[in-house]
Amino acid sequence: MATSSNASATAGGASTNASGSTGSASTVDIKAPLWAYVNILEKPKTGGGNVLWKCKYCSMEKFTSYTRVEAHLLQKSGRGIIKCDKMPYEVLCEMKREVKRCEELVQRGKARTVSMPTAPAPAPSGNTSKKKRGPASALEKAWALEDRKHLDALIVRSIYSGGVSFNFLRNPYFREAFSFACSRTMPGYTPPGFNRAREGLLVQERRHIETLMESTKSTWAEKGVTICCDGWSDLQRRPIINFVAISEKAPMFLRADNCQGEIKTKEYIAEKLRSVIEEVGRQNVVQIITDNASNCKGAGLILEAEYGNIF
Repeated sequence: MATSSNASATAGGASTNASGSTGSASTVDIKAPLWAYVNILEKPKTGGGNVLWKCKYCSMEKFTSYTRVEAHLLQKSGRGIIKCDKMPYEVLCEMKREVKRCEELVQRGKARTVSMPTAPAPAPSGNTSKKKRGPASALEKAWALEDRKHLDALIVRSIYSGGVSFNFLRNPYFREAFSFACSRTMPGYTPPGFNRAREGLLVQERRHIETLMESTKSTWAEKGVTICCDGWSDLQRRPIINFVAISEKAPMFLRADNCQGEIKTKEYIAEKLRSVIEEVGRQNVVQIITDNASNCKGAGLILEAEYGNIF
């Protein structure tokens, strides 16, 4: 129950009290968290970026954008606005932590490109506008070979990440399109076939992804891991159970098990979770999160009795 000494303000859906601490962190605008530390007096009528606001600490009123609010509250110089001279040191530290936390959330939310297992050949130095005459050198042939490997990896990455059937690589129009596109820059190139995509190139891609995940796995022993699992049905209505490892650094998909033809008893789910725990390392797992179905609750009780360090 809020008392009269608590002033509430809403900015991006966040409510705060008079000390400036956030009342509901889940509703803070992560792109502009410090709106929660001022009182919004008037929002723009035309949809612009400036807002009429009042500082909760020095009572200054301004009609500015969020950038000025941040500069005022965090006491940044040279930003076209005076610093707040009545900001309690504890609140300032809290604000800085909140800004840092929100910046990390924004970064995590951005789409990230995953590096490729191969790299294209570097562009030749010098004036490339003049046409070269005579046969290609051994170095140029090596560049073309690296480019072909890189293009193969890009094509199969699109197949793997898009869930496209390997049979699509047999589509004559697909193959003709790539042959035409590469006819001048990479004569004779043909896209990888069905067998290469599901064997050699798939092994190469998996080995590369596992190498990238090592940096996340290396933090598990120090920070601990939460294992999350949930069931769903795919397009063929097959029952699938997903397992994901959550750590401070990043979430990591572990595997998805097809449970078709199986009865998902508490013993069956406990056995699935047990194998994941051993894969991650029982000493690294802190807790397991499932839904509240009775069989999941039963599996949880079985595992808690077996592993004293896991909740």
